Amino acid sequence: MKRILLWGAVVSLVACGGDNTDNTSSSSSSSGGSSSSSSSSGVDISSGGLTDVLWHLRYMENELGVRQASDVPMTLRFDEDLHMDGTTSCGPFGSTYRFRHDAISFTDAPNLPFACPPSPWSPLEQNYYAALNSVVRFSVDDARLTLLTENNMRLIYETTDSKCATPTTIAGEKTTDLPSISVSLTSDQPIDVLIQRLRGDYPDLQIGCSTSDSQIQVSVNPVTLQYLRCRSDITTISY
Repeated sequence: MKRILLWGAVVSLVACGGDNTDNTSSSSSSSGGSSSSSSSSGVDISSGGLTDVLWHLRYMENELGVRQASDVPMTLRFDEDLHMDGTTSCGPFGSTYRFRHDAISFTDAPNLPFACPPSPWSPLEQNYYAALNSVVRFSVDDARLTLLTENNMRLIYETTDSKCATPTTIAGEKTTDLPSISVSLTSDQPIDVLIQRLRGDYPDLQIGCSTSDSQIQVSVNPVTLQYLRCRSDITTISY
Protein backbone atom coordinates (compact mmCIF):
# COMPACT_ATOMS: atom_id res chain seq x y z
CA MET A 1 0.00 0.00 0.00
CA LYS A 2 1.30 3.41 -0.91
CA ARG A 3 2.16 5.92 1.76
CA ILE A 4 0.90 9.45 1.29
CA LEU A 5 2.18 12.84 2.34
CA LEU A 6 -0.45 15.55 2.41
CA TRP A 7 0.31 19.20 1.76
CA GLY A 8 -2.46 21.68 1.05
CA ALA A 9 -3.96 25.08 1.32
CA VAL A 10 -4.90 26.73 4.58
CA VAL A 11 -8.61 26.92 3.90
CA SER A 12 -10.98 28.65 6.28
CA LEU A 13 -14.08 26.47 6.57
CA VAL A 14 -16.88 28.37 8.22
CA ALA A 15 -18.30 25.53 10.25
CA CYS A 16 -14.97 24.67 11.91
CA GLY A 17 -12.95 26.53 14.54
CA GLY A 18 18.73 15.37 -20.17
CA ASP A 19 21.80 16.46 -22.00
CA ASN A 20 21.23 14.05 -24.90
CA THR A 21 18.04 15.66 -26.07
CA ASP A 22 17.19 17.82 -29.04
CA ASN A 23 14.02 19.12 -30.63
CA THR A 24 13.89 17.12 -33.81
CA SER A 25 11.21 14.61 -32.86
CA SER A 26 9.07 13.33 -30.00
CA SER A 27 7.45 10.16 -28.74
CA SER A 28 4.61 9.82 -26.23
CA SER A 29 3.54 6.42 -25.00
CA SER A 30 1.66 5.00 -22.05
CA SER A 31 3.27 2.83 -19.41
CA GLY A 32 1.38 -0.08 -20.93
CA GLY A 33 3.19 0.34 -24.22
CA SER A 34 0.48 2.01 -26.32
CA SER A 35 1.35 5.15 -28.23
CA SER A 36 -0.53 8.20 -29.39
CA SER A 37 -1.39 8.81 -33.05
CA SER A 38 1.52 9.33 -35.40
CA SER A 39 2.57 12.43 -37.27
CA SER A 40 5.37 13.01 -39.77
CA SER A 41 7.91 13.02 -36.89
CA GLY A 42 6.57 9.73 -35.54
CA VAL A 43 4.45 11.18 -32.72
CA ASP A 44 1.47 13.46 -32.36
CA ILE A 45 2.48 16.39 -30.15
CA SER A 46 -0.43 18.54 -31.21
CA SER A 47 -3.35 19.54 -29.02
CA GLY A 48 -4.14 15.86 -28.45
CA GLY A 49 -0.66 15.10 -27.12
CA LEU A 50 1.88 16.97 -25.04
CA THR A 51 1.33 20.49 -26.31
CA ASP A 52 -1.51 22.99 -26.04
CA VAL A 53 -3.03 21.16 -23.07
CA LEU A 54 -3.32 22.57 -19.55
CA TRP A 55 -1.84 19.81 -17.38
CA HIS A 56 -2.74 19.77 -13.66
CA LEU A 57 -0.40 17.99 -11.26
CA ARG A 58 -2.30 15.16 -9.59
CA TYR A 59 0.60 13.96 -7.45
CA MET A 60 4.35 13.32 -7.27
CA GLU A 61 5.49 9.81 -6.35
CA ASN A 62 9.01 8.77 -5.38
CA GLU A 63 10.54 5.32 -5.93
CA LEU A 64 9.30 4.18 -2.51
CA GLY A 65 5.71 4.95 -3.46
CA VAL A 66 5.38 8.00 -1.21
CA ARG A 67 3.03 10.54 -2.79
CA GLN A 68 2.85 14.30 -2.37
CA ALA A 69 0.10 16.54 -3.69
CA SER A 70 -1.57 19.88 -3.11
CA ASP A 71 -5.15 21.04 -3.23
CA VAL A 72 -3.79 24.24 -4.82
CA PRO A 73 -3.57 23.78 -8.63
CA MET A 74 -0.03 23.25 -9.98
CA THR A 75 -0.06 23.35 -13.76
CA LEU A 76 2.12 23.04 -16.86
CA ARG A 77 1.43 23.98 -20.46
CA PHE A 78 3.77 23.18 -23.38
CA ASP A 79 3.54 24.90 -26.75
CA GLU A 80 4.91 23.83 -30.12
CA ASP A 81 7.52 26.63 -30.00
CA LEU A 82 9.28 24.67 -27.23
CA HIS A 83 8.16 26.97 -24.43
CA MET A 84 6.67 25.77 -21.15
CA ASP A 85 4.58 27.82 -18.72
CA GLY A 86 3.67 26.71 -15.22
CA THR A 87 1.87 27.87 -12.08
CA THR A 88 2.12 27.02 -8.38
CA SER A 89 0.90 28.76 -5.24
CA CYS A 90 3.89 31.12 -5.63
CA GLY A 91 2.68 32.26 -9.04
CA PRO A 92 3.68 31.67 -12.66
CA PHE A 93 7.03 30.49 -14.00
CA GLY A 94 8.38 29.61 -17.43
CA SER A 95 11.11 27.74 -19.25
CA THR A 96 12.07 26.37 -22.63
CA TYR A 97 12.32 22.65 -23.24
CA ARG A 98 13.86 20.21 -25.69
CA PHE A 99 13.00 16.63 -26.50
CA ARG A 100 13.91 13.61 -28.59
CA HIS A 101 11.56 10.65 -28.74
CA ASP A 102 10.55 10.16 -25.08
CA ALA A 103 13.46 12.15 -23.62
CA ILE A 104 12.79 15.68 -22.39
CA SER A 105 14.62 18.35 -20.41
CA PHE A 106 14.15 21.99 -19.47
CA THR A 107 16.87 24.31 -20.76
CA ASP A 108 16.04 27.10 -18.32
CA ALA A 109 15.79 25.50 -14.89
CA PRO A 110 12.56 26.48 -13.09
CA ASN A 111 13.36 27.74 -9.59
CA LEU A 112 11.29 28.56 -6.53
CA PRO A 113 10.95 32.37 -6.51
CA PHE A 114 12.97 34.04 -3.76
CA ALA A 115 10.03 36.36 -3.13
CA CYS A 116 7.73 33.46 -2.29
CA PRO A 117 6.95 33.69 1.44
CA PRO A 118 7.01 30.55 3.62
CA SER A 119 3.69 28.73 3.60
CA PRO A 120 2.20 25.26 4.16
CA TRP A 121 3.00 24.58 0.50
CA SER A 122 6.73 25.39 0.79
CA PRO A 123 8.09 21.83 1.34
CA LEU A 124 6.02 20.49 -1.54
CA GLU A 125 6.99 23.34 -3.85
CA GLN A 126 10.69 22.90 -3.09
CA ASN A 127 10.41 19.21 -3.98
CA TYR A 128 8.39 20.06 -7.07
CA TYR A 129 10.91 22.52 -8.52
CA ALA A 130 13.75 20.12 -7.73
CA ALA A 131 11.89 17.35 -9.55
CA LEU A 132 11.27 19.52 -12.62
CA ASN A 133 15.00 20.25 -12.80
CA SER A 134 15.79 16.54 -12.98
CA VAL A 135 13.12 15.43 -15.50
CA VAL A 136 14.55 13.13 -18.20
CA ARG A 137 11.58 11.26 -19.72
CA PHE A 138 7.90 11.79 -20.49
CA SER A 139 4.89 9.86 -21.74
CA VAL A 140 1.39 10.91 -22.74
CA ASP A 141 -1.53 8.52 -22.50
CA ASP A 142 -4.92 9.99 -23.36
CA ALA A 143 -5.51 12.66 -20.70
CA ARG A 144 -2.46 11.83 -18.53
CA LEU A 145 1.09 13.15 -18.72
CA THR A 146 3.89 11.43 -16.80
CA LEU A 147 7.26 13.11 -16.24
CA LEU A 148 10.02 10.84 -14.95
CA THR A 149 13.08 12.21 -13.17
CA GLU A 150 16.62 10.86 -13.08
CA ASN A 151 16.02 9.51 -9.54
CA ASN A 152 12.82 7.72 -10.61
CA MET A 153 10.31 10.19 -9.22
CA ARG A 154 7.10 10.33 -11.23
CA LEU A 155 5.12 13.54 -11.72
CA ILE A 156 1.58 12.64 -12.76
CA TYR A 157 -0.53 15.28 -14.51
CA GLU A 158 -4.08 15.05 -15.81
CA THR A 159 -6.62 17.31 -17.44
CA THR A 160 -9.81 18.45 -15.74
CA ASP A 161 -12.03 16.61 -18.20
CA SER A 162 -14.83 14.48 -16.80
CA LYS A 163 -13.71 11.07 -15.50
CA CYS A 164 -17.00 9.27 -16.19
CA ALA A 165 -20.02 9.39 -18.46
CA THR A 166 -22.48 10.81 -15.91
CA PRO A 167 -20.69 12.89 -13.25
CA THR A 168 -22.61 14.17 -10.25
CA THR A 169 -23.83 17.75 -10.69
CA ILE A 170 -22.27 20.21 -8.24
CA ALA A 171 -24.94 22.28 -6.51
CA GLY A 172 -24.52 25.99 -5.87
CA GLU A 173 -21.73 28.28 -7.04
CA LYS A 174 -18.12 28.71 -5.97
CA THR A 175 -18.07 31.71 -3.63
CA THR A 176 -14.35 32.05 -2.84
CA ASP A 177 -11.38 33.23 -4.87
CA LEU A 178 -9.08 30.64 -3.29
CA PRO A 179 -7.36 28.52 -5.97
CA SER A 180 -8.27 25.30 -4.17
CA ILE A 181 -11.87 24.08 -4.30
CA SER A 182 -13.90 23.67 -1.12
CA VAL A 183 -16.99 21.49 -1.39
CA SER A 184 -19.41 19.67 0.88
CA LEU A 185 -19.84 15.94 0.27
CA THR A 186 -22.83 13.85 1.33
CA SER A 187 -22.59 10.07 1.51
CA ASP A 188 -24.83 7.13 2.34
CA GLN A 189 -21.79 5.52 3.97
CA PRO A 190 -20.53 6.24 7.51
CA ILE A 191 -18.56 9.48 7.23
CA ASP A 192 -15.44 8.07 8.93
CA VAL A 193 -15.38 5.22 6.41
CA LEU A 194 -15.70 7.70 3.54
CA ILE A 195 -12.87 9.86 4.94
CA GLN A 196 -10.56 6.84 5.13
CA ARG A 197 -11.30 5.93 1.52
CA LEU A 198 -10.82 9.48 0.24
CA ARG A 199 -7.51 9.93 2.05
CA GLY A 200 -6.22 6.74 0.47
CA ASP A 201 -7.28 7.74 -3.04
CA TYR A 202 -6.51 11.49 -3.19
CA PRO A 203 -3.25 12.74 -1.64
CA ASP A 204 -4.24 16.38 -2.20
CA LEU A 205 -7.48 16.12 -0.22
CA GLN A 206 -7.76 18.30 2.89
CA ILE A 207 -10.45 17.31 5.39
CA GLY A 208 -12.56 20.09 6.84
CA CYS A 209 -15.68 19.96 8.97
CA SER A 210 -17.96 17.01 9.53
CA THR A 211 -21.29 18.86 9.67
CA SER A 212 -23.35 15.71 10.23
CA ASP A 213 -23.09 11.93 10.29
CA SER A 214 -23.38 11.92 6.51
CA GLN A 215 -21.69 15.16 5.39
CA ILE A 216 -18.08 16.40 5.26
CA GLN A 217 -16.34 19.47 3.87
CA VAL A 218 -13.13 18.99 1.89
CA SER A 219 -10.66 21.05 -0.12
CA VAL A 220 -9.30 19.56 -3.35
CA ASN A 221 -7.66 20.48 -6.65
CA PRO A 222 -9.67 20.53 -9.91
CA VAL A 223 -8.62 17.04 -11.04
CA THR A 224 -9.66 15.39 -7.78
CA LEU A 225 -13.00 17.19 -7.94
CA GLN A 226 -13.72 15.41 -11.23
CA TYR A 227 -12.96 12.05 -9.63
CA LEU A 228 -15.21 12.83 -6.66
CA ARG A 229 -18.05 13.53 -9.09
CA CYS A 230 -17.81 9.92 -10.31
CA ARG A 231 -17.79 8.09 -6.97
CA SER A 232 -20.76 5.87 -6.13
CA ASP A 233 -20.25 6.42 -2.39
CA ILE A 234 -20.82 10.19 -2.74
CA THR A 235 -24.48 11.10 -3.24
CA THR A 236 -24.31 14.91 -3.47
CA ILE A 237 -21.62 17.59 -3.91
CA SER A 238 -22.19 21.27 -3.26
CA TYR A 239 -20.12 24.46 -2.98
